[in-house]
Amino acid sequence: WFKQYVYIPLGGNRNGKLRTLANLAIVFILTGTWHGAQWTFVIWGGIHALYQTFDIIIKRYYYLRQTILNQVIVFVFVAFAWIFFRAQNYENLKSFMTILFSGGFHTTMTQLFAQLGPMTFLYCWLAVGLLAISYLTPPDCQFKSLQGKFFFTIACATAIVFLGMPSGGEFIYFQF
Repeated sequence: WFKQYVYIPLGGNRNGKLRTLANLAIVFILTGTWHGAQWTFVIWGGIHALYQTFDIIIKRYYYLRQTILNQVIVFVFVAFAWIFFRAQNYENLKSFMTILFSGGFHTTMTQLFAQLGPMTFLYCWLAVGLLAISYLTPPDCQFKSLQGKFFFTIACATAIVFLGMPSGGEFIYFQF
């Protein structure tokens, strides 16, 4: 919807690189505003605009292959942006940031295991193992048989189901 009704009418990528980046920034900031009428959502959209701008500039000047490192970097940046999305107000955001940047994490693996429960903890490691298998095996060795692909898909789906919110939390768009 934003592409069709905002980005393209603004000119899309037809009016030069600078205008393209400005159009992307407008779309991402409007996307944040669409999610909620708080500054945290606007900042969330702005962060994604910055990431997209950075990605376009880097790819233009450097030939970068898609690697595991790139995927980890994207995951970290997007997870960081979600802090702004989930913060209910400025005080909540400030609290999150203070904990994040002060090194206030004091959770051990034993505490994490006790909090998650043994099955969720096991499925977390199963998901990590499946991802490692899919990324670390050479492309010519990856699941040539239909049974291998089926098992891998079922195992991933099972891990996703069991890694859902155990607390019964609401779906993020429940209020819309």
